Amino acid sequence: MRFLADENFPGEAVNALRTAGHDIHWISQSAAGASDVRVLETALQEARILLTFDKDFGELAWRFGLPASCGIILFRLPTPPSTSIGAALLARIEERNDWVGHFSVVELAGSGCARSPIGNNHSAAITCGGGKMISTSVPSFFRLRMVKLA
Repeated sequence: MRFLADENFPGEAVNALRTAGHDIHWISQSAAGASDVRVLETALQEARILLTFDKDFGELAWRFGLPASCGIILFRLPTPPSTSIGAALLARIEERNDWVGHFSVVELAGSGCARSPIGNNHSAAITCGGGKMISTSVPSFFRLRMVKLA
């Protein structure tokens, strides 16, 4: 898969993805200090899945009408210890192969989920229920929300 790691994405995780054979560019190395808009434009131009911990990309994705040729994975997780962060984030990413065309949020599971439409002609699909994952590819202590892009 082709990824673009935002500046806030840990270098250890970037290295783990490269070692695993993924095509990944890291904003910290290529355009440090770039605005969120510029980062999103780069992801679009290069048809990459954006990896980030920055919640602002959700709003930007809808404002820009992000096409289905790329995607965003927003991690809303406590930062694992630096000795295991690469392996932890690599494991979350490699659990699925359908990231393209979705705005996805990976977070710790809560006590339940509700359907949450995004507006206009965007439909939301949330793959969780009662704090346990419905999707068998993600451990039950994580919740994954995926919204199909236009």
